[in-house]
Amino acid sequence: MMISMFNFALAVATGVLITVSSVNAMEKNTTNPLVPPQGPSRLTGYPTWHGLESDWNLQELDAVTLWSVLGTTFAVGLAIFSGHLRDDDSNLTPSQRTVSLFDRVLGGYTIATLISVVAFAVLDLGKLWSPLGAVHNLLEVTIILVFLFHDQWDRMLPFLFYFQLAYITITVLLSIALPWPLDALVFKIQGLAQDFALPIIYTRLFFANREAEHLRRTARNGETTNLLANDENAERGDFGESAGDESDERRRETADILILIVAASIHAFGNVITTLLPGFVPFATFQFTYGVVYPLYGFYVYRQPIVPSTQFQWVKISVPSELLVGIVSIILSITTTVVGLFLSSRKM
Repeated sequence: MMISMFNFALAVATGVLITVSSVNAMEKNTTNPLVPPQGPSRLTGYPTWHGLESDWNLQELDAVTLWSVLGTTFAVGLAIFSGHLRDDDSNLTPSQRTVSLFDRVLGGYTIATLISVVAFAVLDLGKLWSPLGAVHNLLEVTIILVFLFHDQWDRMLPFLFYFQLAYITITVLLSIALPWPLDALVFKIQGLAQDFALPIIYTRLFFANREAEHLRRTARNGETTNLLANDENAERGDFGESAGDESDERRRETADILILIVAASIHAFGNVITTLLPGFVPFATFQFTYGVVYPLYGFYVYRQPIVPSTQFQWVKISVPSELLVGIVSIILSITTTVVGLFLSSRKM
């Protein structure tokens, strides 16, 4: 919860503070250099959240957008065919149900992203698009919440639901009600903070599972069993089927987390370059990455077994660690946005 609450509350508050002076100046002076002009949506004519300029190649932009639609559609297909979106977890252990939930949320993330990409193709980025774009961000928040509350999800579910409802309601409300450029900047800061947090979370998951795999292998070799005291299978003295089969399966599951790290890192990189660098090429590059990132997410979900491993290792959650991740993500998001605003003003 710490990551999500700090990413949202502080990002919104700081976004307002760093741009309110610009908006006030805009109301008095339409030539304020910190406020870029808005290009119109080709379908609705409404102002967008990017500066559509005369030198933009619209045919290339449409081609990149089509690529992102095809990529996310393929990702959704992989998630659906994996069976995770419709599987019955009633016969699973509590730890297996949490892993199954994680896989379902990742599958739902591909669906939410497809919706936001198609909405971009039709509506363009702006206030009209923001409710659908916020669903994409909501699924990123849900991934973070599963990570944080994996061991108490059922007990915390009512509170988590209210938190998620408040999150998307406030995000959409601010995106609709705030004037340009506050609407775009607040949406950007909260979303970019999550994009910074996700690669960190996946990397922590990878190392937690790699360490657990090493400890199990050490225990099987007779060196120690005490190192596995926190593992539910070790407490039962159960190390799975044959040692060779279990070892291969665990190595594959651990390696699969690298897929998530790569996907989240590419997505964060694309968001960073389009935030820092104004113009067509960075914007089109970010759109292009959707056709790569989300098939990777779909492929991860597709590779996960319907009956999850009982030996999937979650990261041990501590308030200082989660605060650190949240604060670092927010600082990176705010810094990137402020630098991008400065570079954009210099270009005009």
